[in-house]
Amino acid sequence: MQEKREKKKKRLCYYCNEKYKPDHKCKRKQIFLLDGDESEEKATCEVENDIKEDDLVVSLNAISGSTSHQTMRIRGNIKRKALTILIDSGSTHNFLDPIVAKRTGCLIQTTNPLKVAVTDGTKITSDAICRQLTWNMQEKEFQADLRLIPLVGCNMVLGIQWLVELGPILWDFKNLRMEFMVKGRKFVLRGATTSPIKLVSGNRFKRI
Repeated sequence: MQEKREKKKKRLCYYCNEKYKPDHKCKRKQIFLLDGDESEEKATCEVENDIKEDDLVVSLNAISGSTSHQTMRIRGNIKRKALTILIDSGSTHNFLDPIVAKRTGCLIQTTNPLKVAVTDGTKITSDAICRQLTWNMQEKEFQADLRLIPLVGCNMVLGIQWLVELGPILWDFKNLRMEFMVKGRKFVLRGATTSPIKLVSGNRFKRI
C-alpha cells in the first residue's frame, strides 16, 4: 500500500514506473499480439495471471467516456437489452453499471466493500457483484463475474480478468479488430469505427 501511495503522489502508473497520462499504456499488463500496418513491427507481451481481488483498477476511459489505443467499444446485449461494452486492457477486472444490473434483472450479490482505484489516482467503492453473468456480443454468448461500480463512459467494462481467459489474442488496435478462439473456432470482434455508440441510459432500460 505504501508503494501505491508513493506512485499516486508521483503520478506514476500503479503497475509500472512510467508517468501516468490519459493515453498511458501499461507494458506490464499487456497480453496481446499488436497487429498494425504490415510495415510495423509486431510485439508480444505476457499477462500476469495473479490478479488479486484487492487490487482492482478501472481505467479513466471507463469512468470518463474517453477512448484510447488500448480500448475497443462493442455493441452487446443482456437479455436482448442493448448496452455499450468497453474492452479495456487498462482495467484489471470486469465491471458493470449498477443501473444496468438492476434493469436487466441480474442476480446481484452483496460483498464486503472493496476499493477500486481509478487510474487518475481517485478511488470508488464496489460492494456488489454479478457472478457468471451471461451477455452477448456479435451473436456470441459470453459469461463472467462482474463487479458493480458506477460507469459513465459505457455500461460494461471487460478488463484483464476477462481477456486472460481468452488465451492467445490478436488485437489490431488501429482497425479495432480482435481475434481469438472460442471452443476451437476463430472468433472476431469488431469495434465501433465511425460514430460513437450511444449509451443505454437508465430511462431507456425502463422503457424496454
